[in-house]
Amino acid sequence: MGCDRMIETTPVHILLVEDQPDDREFLRKLLAWKAGQTEHVLHVASRFAEVQTRLMSVRVDLVLLNLDLADSCGLDTLQRLRAEAPSIPVVVLAGEADQELALQAMRSGAQDYVLKDRLNPEALARIVRSTIERHRRADLERELHDAEAVQSRLFPAVPPVVAGIDISGATQSAGIGCGDYFDYLRLPTGEIGLVIGDVSGHGMAAALRMVEVRAYLRSLVQKDADLARILNELNRYLLHESANTETGCNQFITFFFAALNPETCQLRYASAGHAGYLLLANGNSMKLGSTGLPLGIAELEIEEATPIQLSSGDVLFIPTDGIEESLGLFGEQFGKKRMLELVDSVRTDPAAEVLKQLFSFVGAFAGSKHQRDDITAVVARIRSVVTGPNASPSSPQQSLDTVTTSETNVGEIENAVPSLLPTSA
Repeated sequence: MGCDRMIETTPVHILLVEDQPDDREFLRKLLAWKAGQTEHVLHVASRFAEVQTRLMSVRVDLVLLNLDLADSCGLDTLQRLRAEAPSIPVVVLAGEADQELALQAMRSGAQDYVLKDRLNPEALARIVRSTIERHRRADLERELHDAEAVQSRLFPAVPPVVAGIDISGATQSAGIGCGDYFDYLRLPTGEIGLVIGDVSGHGMAAALRMVEVRAYLRSLVQKDADLARILNELNRYLLHESANTETGCNQFITFFFAALNPETCQLRYASAGHAGYLLLANGNSMKLGSTGLPLGIAELEIEEATPIQLSSGDVLFIPTDGIEESLGLFGEQFGKKRMLELVDSVRTDPAAEVLKQLFSFVGAFAGSKHQRDDITAVVARIRSVVTGPNASPSSPQQSLDTVTTSETNVGEIENAVPSLLPTSA
């Protein structure tokens, strides 16, 4: 829709390169019919030297090119033009049919090859429209892929190296742009911060919001290690940004922020509508539920859970809901039970291998079905614990008793958001 509107309302600047006066006038008249409501601005050149001048002095969206000019001939004309302006689409105008030349021209970068004597106003307008549209969409796709590449470089390249703890994170986008986020942060206390976030929605809008949150979070942890205070500040920031945009913003973010002491393996965490899991060495698994609403919904306090003392063999697993909500060929969800059982079955493998196995299994489960949502997870395996003098162990079961909000997922929250938002008096 956005591309079509741009084509309709923005005049197309066409450079007609034709050295034959009769053909030049014929093409000018065809374009003057404006068939299909294609608004255009026409620039004309009869020699290649004039082409170079026009390219430097005026905007050009499309070139209609006769290959045989007084100062340039054949494919060399096209190749010289492509060297001068590689990003401008070119339609070759031919006086006679030549299948081999047409093939070579397309291989050299021409968007189309048309015979002048077969043109009429409607056909020429259709060629102009379709060529510009294809080119603009290709440009947009390249820009989106470039933006995706930039975003992918914001994910941590390697996990932190911590004696006795094996950490790994991974993400797999459902399309261009990823609304999931994971990170490793060194907190002022020396703890390792493990972060996962999931923006509602998909694509570049969600990806841009997550980039924004990442930047603000990283500035906050430079001087603060209070997990609840950090998440509350993030929440206020998002609410402020939403209130100060013209259209507002209905995006919210589920967020899990864990802090792991590398010496004692004591775990602290705060969660904004996002669940994590502990797979204990004794074979049991426990949910680390939410301690507050997702970010960006309402200014309600997010709390920090009671610290949990981890033991050798325990596994901290923090996924986004895209994993358990992945659909199989017959519409069945992958599900939390299958997800946890799979992670538990490979829990003694290196953390990176655990995630590799999980993502591979989810992909096999979905088969040829398109991935609906981004999937992301972080795993921290406790291989050994050195209990320091300041450690204050508490059992996982006692810690889980402090959880105040049930596990949430993005789909459920999206449906409930209107009822959660504060109403004006």
